[in-house]
Amino acid sequence: MLKYLIFTMLIFALTVCDHASALTKKRPRIVMITPSSPTNSYWPSVFRVINSVARDLDYHFEHVDVGVKDRFIQNDLAIKIMEGPNRPDALIIVVAIGNTKPILDVAERLKIPVIIQGPLWPFEIKTVGLPREKYKQYIALVQQEEVLKGYMSAKLLFTKAMANKHLAADGKIHLLAIGGQKRWVGSTQREEGMQKALKEFPMIELKQISPGKWDTAEAKVLTTKMLARFPESSIVWAASDAMAEGAMQAFEAKGKSAASGKVYVSGIDMAEFGLRNVIAGRSVGTAAMSVLGMGEMMVYIYDYLMGKDFVKEIGTTIEPETLLATPENANQLLELVNRVDKIDYKLFSKVYNPNLKKYDFKYHTLLDAAGITENPR
Repeated sequence: MLKYLIFTMLIFALTVCDHASALTKKRPRIVMITPSSPTNSYWPSVFRVINSVARDLDYHFEHVDVGVKDRFIQNDLAIKIMEGPNRPDALIIVVAIGNTKPILDVAERLKIPVIIQGPLWPFEIKTVGLPREKYKQYIALVQQEEVLKGYMSAKLLFTKAMANKHLAADGKIHLLAIGGQKRWVGSTQREEGMQKALKEFPMIELKQISPGKWDTAEAKVLTTKMLARFPESSIVWAASDAMAEGAMQAFEAKGKSAASGKVYVSGIDMAEFGLRNVIAGRSVGTAAMSVLGMGEMMVYIYDYLMGKDFVKEIGTTIEPETLLATPENANQLLELVNRVDKIDYKLFSKVYNPNLKKYDFKYHTLLDAAGITENPR
């Protein structure tokens, strides 16, 4: 009897070890579905970061761009991927209005963990609930502070304009704005932030806001039309860096450059393209989470798939730090973008770094990890 018991325990121990070994060796397949446009400056930097994390943590990453014209294709593609023969171990998706429930229904049925890149419309939050409430496979929401981005970018632009007053005939500084697509609630929130900043600057008057398509050429056309209608306008707030570039091109086509100090634009996204424009003086600034925020998300989901759930420490809402790039710190932020491949992301993972007591993705921590000497922001 004793021999049988020992034999049974040995078989059990070997089975557990084999399972643990398989878990350790498993290479998760993580798929991310995103909107993009030909001149989008944000997502290429994001994918560079995620690929660097994938290299260190050893997971298979695939990204799929669906464009910005047809919101329904996101549902069809996400469901096709989840129901296909090579099902992902996890799905990350940037949703447009109405996308959320159909995708989560399939993910729940197939038991595929999903992280949604927010924000979500209020009615969608009411419909699907918070992560892990109605849908257990909806493990987290990445909630960026879109109102704050819009506010920070606008306040920087307005402060610059006030310091170099180029007044219209009515004694005001005339502002034009290019918003994002209305089907994404983040566009509305960024505009809300801009309007919030506008209340603090009574000498600045918004003449018109037009929705863009996150595209440089489209923003140039829109700005050109608005300038024909309001020729004394001297500043443009744009909901993305790509559209800020289009606005500046429209100014330049009329013989007005940023170097003259008579016209200014600001953007949002803080990807490499936007940072270079700040350094070159084509944009006064850009606000966003660091692209390393997406790396933070990937560490969490990898650890989750490998049995280290982030929920007790982080919760179900992932909120990366929001930063503002200005001429004073843009070089440092760009250096961080250029050094993402030099960071050892194993140090940030509780799977690879068992001694890690608390996740830490603060700006100064990332600078240290990239070997960059921190300067005052």
